[in-house]
Amino acid sequence: MLQKLRDQTQSLFFRILVGAIIFTLAIFGFGAFNLFMNPDPAVASVNGEDITQSQLLMESDRERRRIALQAGENFNPDLIDPLMLQSMVIDQLVGRILLTQAAEDMNMGASARQINSVVTSNPNFQIDGKFEESAYRQVVQMMGYTPQTFLETTGELLVLDQLRRGVRDSSFVSEWEVRHNARLL
Repeated sequence: MLQKLRDQTQSLFFRILVGAIIFTLAIFGFGAFNLFMNPDPAVASVNGEDITQSQLLMESDRERRRIALQAGENFNPDLIDPLMLQSMVIDQLVGRILLTQAAEDMNMGASARQINSVVTSNPNFQIDGKFEESAYRQVVQMMGYTPQTFLETTGELLVLDQLRRGVRDSSFVSEWEVRHNARLL
């Protein structure tokens, strides 16, 4: 059997095939494999930034898990309408992308120190009041994140909270608006 395999690999067709593969990899690199794969389709686009099908599915799964955790043990996951959930998740993703783009335009950011402080002070990751990496990894995995993506998401949420607080705390009401609202009441 091995002799038959060896004989087939010595044929002209096999040598041409191997040469074509080597040539393709030499010219295009391993990225050439992506040419033969279906790209992840975009379900929405926000200011040039696409929301892909895989992002939508991943965030929908995370939202489903969050709802199930909030509802408790007696919750029936079949009660969640998948289309309604995906619609809600798309709205959340669009809002998050818009706020993230606004924060980037204002050069807002969160330092690694801030992110680590938030994560280590989270009671869900603590045992006896002390941060435990094993608890952190377990909870993060249950939420559908890797430790790195959770840290990135936490940093993004810190920036978005900073933006929201900045807008909320800097808002003001003019005297005209106060009088107008008083008349309406």
